Amino acid sequence: MNLGSHRPKPQGMRSPREGKVEHIFGGLTLALAVAMVALALPSQIQKNRSEGRCGVSFLMAILPLGVYVSRLVYALLIGSYYIAIPDAVGAVFAGIIFGQYFWYRRTG
Repeated sequence: MNLGSHRPKPQGMRSPREGKVEHIFGGLTLALAVAMVALALPSQIQKNRSEGRCGVSFLMAILPLGVYVSRLVYALLIGSYYIAIPDAVGAVFAGIIFGQYFWYRRTG
């Protein structure tokens, strides 16, 4: 066993296996984030609409919007569409919930 022959890889060079793992986890992240955005936020929007009130506090209305918008901007800056796609949808749905907070507060 010759330990002296091991050379570190230059920065930015990856093995094909590392790239494959990155895409697997990227795809998994995308699928789970889309599932969360496609199930949780629309159900809250529908619940608010059917009850005629926003069932979340102001903090729970504004925080998801801030998270989705900031992550979307970050994802676009680094070119990660695995993050950007579900966060764009999440930002729209969180914006609707944020709007419902004020709409139902005014009309309720």
